[in-house]
Amino acid sequence: MVAHGAHSGELSGRIQALFYRYKSVGGYEYVSDFLIAPAAGTAITQPGDSGTVWHLAPRLESDRPLPLAVEWGGQSFAFSSGAQRLNFALPTTLSNVCHLLNVELVQEHNTGVMPYWGQTGHYSIASFVASFTGGGKLGTLIDANLDRISFARGDLDAKRIKAALKDARDNGDFVPLADVPDLVWKNFPNSVTGGRDNQPADHGRSTDPEHPTHYADIDEPRPSDGKTLRQLSLADPTTNITVRFWQAFYDECGNPSSSPTRRGLLPFRVWQFYDAMVPAV
Repeated sequence: MVAHGAHSGELSGRIQALFYRYKSVGGYEYVSDFLIAPAAGTAITQPGDSGTVWHLAPRLESDRPLPLAVEWGGQSFAFSSGAQRLNFALPTTLSNVCHLLNVELVQEHNTGVMPYWGQTGHYSIASFVASFTGGGKLGTLIDANLDRISFARGDLDAKRIKAALKDARDNGDFVPLADVPDLVWKNFPNSVTGGRDNQPADHGRSTDPEHPTHYADIDEPRPSDGKTLRQLSLADPTTNITVRFWQAFYDECGNPSSSPTRRGLLPFRVWQFYDAMVPAV
């Protein structure tokens, strides 16, 4: 383990115990997640180091230290001679600290668990966005057609949404637009009216025109300079927010981004929707 204390500076040690009982009072046991002993010949933790983040030490030069625990106190042990004392660090895991503070560590893109958005999420965000149109003619238009886009706020219940959507699909009725790609287009025509999915000859994973247009990984870095699609698009919207530029970006990234089913073009799909809506209005 490695750390940098506010008082002690660079620290190095090794976990010597898990769930170390450092105190017992009135029938209550007080436990620290870890007990970290200082490495031989290195600095020992001192008062003032509270809040220090201990990391798993990298094994290779190319590796980065991985944060694991927060030091909040220490345990002193005396040598048999009684002339010297050695301080051990008492840390709590970062996961426990975050849990108690009700916060979540923001990680790099695509490194955590997959947060499936689901029907409730799609329709909830659509209903709330409709409230922020600023009024005027646009607000009137959205309010009058909210049932075409999503559900009223009072109906944003998972069970109600599921029942309404099942009824719409079973009877070939209108499905609110906010989740049409998932609920209709990305299904087989023989199971859902309006489905566009295709079953490959080898019966592998289904494919259709909506799979690549549903998502775009704009945080993927370009091999030549490390710049992401987001950075490049914002730097020159006129030139770089084009299908031709995005295709060239995916070409340079290579597999799996070069696969047609992985070329996310969501902004251009939304662009198409907008252009189609204007003459309709």
